[in-house]
Amino acid sequence: MKLNHFSIAIAFFLLLTAFMPAGEIKQSKEILYVIKKDGKYGYIQKNGTPKVKPTYDNAWNFFGTCARVKSNGKYGYINAEGKEHIKVQFEDAYDFSEGLALVKKDGKYGYINVTGKMVITPQFEEAWRFFSGLAAFKKGNSWGFIDKTGKVVIQPKFEIVSVFSEGLAAVGQISGSNFIYGYIDTKGTMVIKPQFGVASGFSEGLASVGTGFIDRTGKTVMNFEEVADFSEGLAPVKQKGKWGYADRNGKVVIPAQFDYCGGFAEGFAVVKLAGKYGYVNANGQKVIAPQYAQGDSFNNGLARVMTADDYTAAYIDNQGQLKWSAKK
Repeated sequence: MKLNHFSIAIAFFLLLTAFMPAGEIKQSKEILYVIKKDGKYGYIQKNGTPKVKPTYDNAWNFFGTCARVKSNGKYGYINAEGKEHIKVQFEDAYDFSEGLALVKKDGKYGYINVTGKMVITPQFEEAWRFFSGLAAFKKGNSWGFIDKTGKVVIQPKFEIVSVFSEGLAAVGQISGSNFIYGYIDTKGTMVIKPQFGVASGFSEGLASVGTGFIDRTGKTVMNFEEVADFSEGLAPVKQKGKWGYADRNGKVVIPAQFDYCGGFAEGFAVVKLAGKYGYVNANGQKVIAPQYAQGDSFNNGLARVMTADDYTAAYIDNQGQLKWSAKK
């Protein structure tokens, strides 16, 4: 996953926030899945039974006991019964992380807790979710970090930043006409000096920096044509124009043969072959043959796919069995 200086902040943030756990928020006992039907969003149960009628303009996965929804241009949160948990009222909103959610009110960003109480007053031009107890905020043209009380713990002095992962965050600075990236710790100390043209967050002790991986000292430990982040012990790597998977020792354990490789989740990874998406296991076996126009990672036993014949949205289980289709 290559990130240039325009995309590292947004892309890395969005990718992480899509799948990071919800910190101390207690997870709802019932897992619900987002669906879209007739232009509106709702939720189904794992067996495909409708749970929340599609009435929203947009909707997102549950994090903890509530999920973010959009209606008439405003954002709020619902519970697993589909009832309003926090009133739809915000100009922008993000999923809960570490007990707090980033919301926008009267043109500024602040943070609410799980009851909807504003615990950090809206005051930021731009801001991100909390990771490792810190959240990035922008003041003028520079980025810094606050703690959960809203106290500035790392002064805004960086031109571009990523979220913290495994205690480190990538930060960028101008070098000639380009950005170069290094890494800071949670105290704001530069522990890996800026030197990389692209950078990602640390995952399983390693960070992808374009064509290879570095360890926490900044030492390059392996190189390929292109790489993406580690998950469940394996990382997508590119060789001779094709993608496969390598382990943490740099050994290619699933040969490069695919047009695209996603990260592993729940023992499976989405891959693309001959224009179609399917799923492999950690042994490289094609457990669900490439047949879809699009495929997402598995989440609590189900994966969202798009059928190749008519681009219908659907959910399948890890045996490839259809659990829900927008056609139903």
